[in-house]
Amino acid sequence: MSNWRGLAEAATAYPTGQSTVSRLALTADRIGFDGIVIRNAPSTEATAAVAHRATADEIELVYGQELSTGTIETISGRLPQLRKETTVLMVAGGTEQMNRFVARQSHVDVLTRPIDHSGPDLDQGVAKAAIEHEVAVEIDLSPLRSPGGIRVRYLDRLRRLWRIVEYYEVPYVLTVRPASHLELVAPREVVALAEIVGLDAVAARRGLATWMSIAERNREHAGEGFIEPGD
Repeated sequence: MSNWRGLAEAATAYPTGQSTVSRLALTADRIGFDGIVIRNAPSTEATAAVAHRATADEIELVYGQELSTGTIETISGRLPQLRKETTVLMVAGGTEQMNRFVARQSHVDVLTRPIDHSGPDLDQGVAKAAIEHEVAVEIDLSPLRSPGGIRVRYLDRLRRLWRIVEYYEVPYVLTVRPASHLELVAPREVVALAEIVGLDAVAARRGLATWMSIAERNREHAGEGFIEPGD
């Protein structure tokens, strides 16, 4: 298989994002991705769009959901049902307490936004919990597009995050978090951007490929009983 096959990005679609599911899929296909994960919050119009969009292009469309608001108690109560209906389930962290909670949830596939330009670093306890529960940690390159001091501070934290992920061999995904087809970045450009953080080309491609690996794993685990939205 080519080094540039099996790669995917996770994007926010309309109505939360600025582009429809179909527009995101067509653009992702054109610039070289094999798959795209839709990462809208639960209960949005994107759910129906994933299920019913045209399939004229060759890209694989994956139904994902991302919980980014709520308390640990409210999120915990929603996870079992969301797990049943979602191919890739993501939950945002950002605080030590939330990162620790998400990393310990076997229902969750990806811990998103584990850091920002001012928040806590990922500690070794969270790293080890993520390994144990097969929760991938998101390496988000999108803030590198921010201006000045925010970009510098985030880059420093992102490099520290990568050192923890690499040292403990934590599963990870790579993204630029596009919310529009105009924000989608071709795989080679994502890899080049990741090198600024410290990932070599192989590690960066692995982070992009993990999105599809997670989807394939979950479909296999669910077997014939798995139902995509709209089936």
